[in-house]
Amino acid sequence: MSHTRTARASRTYTQNTPPSAHIPGAPKPLTHRRAPTHFRPGAGLAAATFHHNPRQITLSKPTLVQLEKTIKAGWASSTLKGYSAVVERYIKFCVSERIPEVDQFPAQELALCAFVAKGAGQLAGGTARNWIAALKAWHTAQNAPWLGGTRLQYTVKGVENLRPKSSRKPARVPVTRDMLRCLHKTLNFESSFDSAVYAAACVLFWDLPPTRCLTR
Repeated sequence: MSHTRTARASRTYTQNTPPSAHIPGAPKPLTHRRAPTHFRPGAGLAAATFHHNPRQITLSKPTLVQLEKTIKAGWASSTLKGYSAVVERYIKFCVSERIPEVDQFPAQELALCAFVAKGAGQLAGGTARNWIAALKAWHTAQNAPWLGGTRLQYTVKGVENLRPKSSRKPARVPVTRDMLRCLHKTLNFESSFDSAVYAAACVLFWDLPPTRCLTR
């Protein structure tokens, strides 16, 4: 009886070869995400379609370009820049936690909660809410369903309750009528600038509109 041997192809391993490559049958390392990070429909796709498009609706290229332009105009450029940074942070978190790509986008609520909880004890609740707003806007731009619910709301509230003490500032001394009277005595109302300052102070004191409306 003759014995035969099956020749095996030799492999060359380098220093850059991941350790799992040396183990037969080992799972492949996670690759970079396919989820789009840009706030536009069809981001990262070659075809003129939405990224999340279960009905397989195909639009012409001019229509898609116009839609992309219009959707992006829904947010200020500075807002989109900040939101994009949050999306990148979320994607890196998912990769580090080995969350499957199918659960990264549309983002499952468990992934969203875990991402927000990562900042507990370090961030204020306002920052956590900004993170969620960024991820929700990302889904909106990509025509994807938003799966965040009650559990996510309580997670954000938990981040707020666990915020570091250093982020809490003592309340400021309230403005009183006596302060306004003192300001009135020290201003020169023959100056249009001083008159405008006193008028703005009175409006803030009595009507309390958003301060940003008076500082632009």
